[in-house]
Amino acid sequence: MTEPLCSERLETYRKTLEYPKVPIALRVGIVGPRKFTKTQESYCSQQLEQIIEKIAFVLHNYVSPNEIKGSETERQYHRIASKLYDCRENTLPIIRLTSSLAVGADRLGMSAGYAKKLNKIAQIERAAILPFSKSQYRNDFEHKSSITNPAVTEAQEFDQLIDNVVTQSVPRLVELDGDYTNDDSRDAAYFRCSKVLVENCDLIIAVYDGNSISNKNNKHKAGTRSSVQLALDARKPVIQIDPSGQQSCQILQSTRFGREEAVEATSQTSIETLLSRLVLFTDIFRLDAEDVSSDPSKREDAILRSAEALQKGTKFLDFDGRCLPDYDYSGPINAKFSAFDKLRGSHSFNWFKQLFYDAKRVSQIKSEYIKNNTFNKVDETETTVSPDAYFSHFQVADSLAVRYAAIHRSTFFLIYALAALALISAAVGAIFKDYTAVLYTSVGLKAIALISIYLLYRYDAHNHHLWLQSRCLAEAIRPNVFLSALGRCFSFLDTRSSDEFMHREVLGHGHSGGQWVCIHAEAVTRYIGFRQCPMADTNYRESAIAFLEDKWLKGQSNYHINNAAKMKQLGERLSSWTHWLFYLTAVFLVFKLVFILLYTNGKVPETSFWYYPSKLTTLLTILFPILASFLFAVRNHAEFDISSQRSLTMLAFFNSMKEYFLRLRSDKNLDITRSTDALDVGLHKLSDVSAREVAEWLEIYEVKESEPG
Repeated sequence: MTEPLCSERLETYRKTLEYPKVPIALRVGIVGPRKFTKTQESYCSQQLEQIIEKIAFVLHNYVSPNEIKGSETERQYHRIASKLYDCRENTLPIIRLTSSLAVGADRLGMSAGYAKKLNKIAQIERAAILPFSKSQYRNDFEHKSSITNPAVTEAQEFDQLIDNVVTQSVPRLVELDGDYTNDDSRDAAYFRCSKVLVENCDLIIAVYDGNSISNKNNKHKAGTRSSVQLALDARKPVIQIDPSGQQSCQILQSTRFGREEAVEATSQTSIETLLSRLVLFTDIFRLDAEDVSSDPSKREDAILRSAEALQKGTKFLDFDGRCLPDYDYSGPINAKFSAFDKLRGSHSFNWFKQLFYDAKRVSQIKSEYIKNNTFNKVDETETTVSPDAYFSHFQVADSLAVRYAAIHRSTFFLIYALAALALISAAVGAIFKDYTAVLYTSVGLKAIALISIYLLYRYDAHNHHLWLQSRCLAEAIRPNVFLSALGRCFSFLDTRSSDEFMHREVLGHGHSGGQWVCIHAEAVTRYIGFRQCPMADTNYRESAIAFLEDKWLKGQSNYHINNAAKMKQLGERLSSWTHWLFYLTAVFLVFKLVFILLYTNGKVPETSFWYYPSKLTTLLTILFPILASFLFAVRNHAEFDISSQRSLTMLAFFNSMKEYFLRLRSDKNLDITRSTDALDVGLHKLSDVSAREVAEWLEIYEVKESEPG
């Protein structure tokens, strides 16, 4: 962006930096049939209101347990909630009712006056995801009295509901680019709308009699049954309201984290259990509860400590309103280093890399990589997307990762350097042991080096996992910086809640607190959600996709080109220096052998001219392999070559995605339905591969604690 940020957008970054935790938000989707009787409408409306009321009271109890006399379990849940969420005074939990606003059951709960009595315990928001533009979709509705509001027609009620959505403090309306041409294309658009709605919800309330929900052999067709099936396939819970009232409401439980399919009657207890899993993530806290060798309370404490570390970490961040967001890495929030950080050498690894940096060689390598990785320039003045809410949270995590990584990498670089110093001091002391001052000095330096190594290692224990968690969190949030403009969202939790990860941590097998990454990324996604996304508007759609290509694909491609070139050059340079130091060792070893042959036992008399040259030869014979081993250790642990190869792999992936979106835009044979389906496939692949690759790459660093690279 070239223009200054307005004060409102700047305030978004300031508030996130001040308090990066977000309020509890639960996204509830409402689906149901278009046609039902007035009696059924009255019954379903009453049941829905009772369910929403129960949800509101449970969530409010998480935030403010003192206002209601609660049990020990409720107090424990409040403790968890207060660590994971913004539970400050006057902060209400958010229940976001989301619907496609079709006639009938989809409009239940979407009127402005609905559940007003809950306003003191929960903030009720409304969001709409439409299959077409407002104007096209309005053609679906007749000019007869609405079943859910007989005082107005279906079309008039639709206008009122849209107005309710867009006049909220945060308008939340997605107008998808469905094809209204014929029955088949409309059916496909309705089905896609259901997919997007399920994607943007945590819980589905379905007005549905339950017929055929387990029949997976049926072809997917738009409707309540397919919406329910989509939710179950996504392992999201469904609360089912039978419009006939013949059976009581029931909960179709989520099968995340290896849970078996289960159906329970809707009661206060079952809703409390459901919400504890959805909002407090108790599955994650107690995954190993049946394993006697593990202690769930330790996992819980570790996760909550990691959550607290986010808030504490903000004191290490700085705000500068002059730094405009590029929606890649740069923005108003940046890492800052205290005088103590600088004193302990937090930038020493960067200084070391600068010593071996060859700009000319890097430029040559980059020119080889850039050939097949060019992007069309985007006119930013035409870009209508401003995803500052997500990017502010990305910046907090990214800036913390930068700080923790700099300190951690520098710490282990200094440990290697001090270890080399200790060995050199020992060698000097042994060679010049006849000189008391030299001997004492060498012993003192060795002692200082060893004590420094101990202190550096001890005080760096937390930086390692905080770096990994912050980096993983940033990359888990990054996809939604761009997907939110398209009315879509990416859930990192979805990729880490399968059987594969049932007994694993989010980054691997190491630090239990790592599961907090999934939790916070999910909480941010739920709270921010989507804003107004008129995807049916061709200009907006093209602008949003161009923004994604320019800021995500091009931005990450440029990062990986630079990283691959720099890491390769540093690997080459350190390898060259290591070889030359070993060659020099061999040369001086020859000189040492000459002295051994010329003098008895290799001892040169002090009166000889060659006395000091022989001592120097001995010292260099020891010094050069120590320095070579030091450089080899840094190069090996920093894994410059592997990091370069990793960037080349990701560069190839981002280039393939660029080509994918280019073909999608230029293929004139694709109708609207197939084009939007192909776009969805591309967005899912881009998001999943990007976040998963970072998480799996960081697993290497997790088990390799001494990693400085």
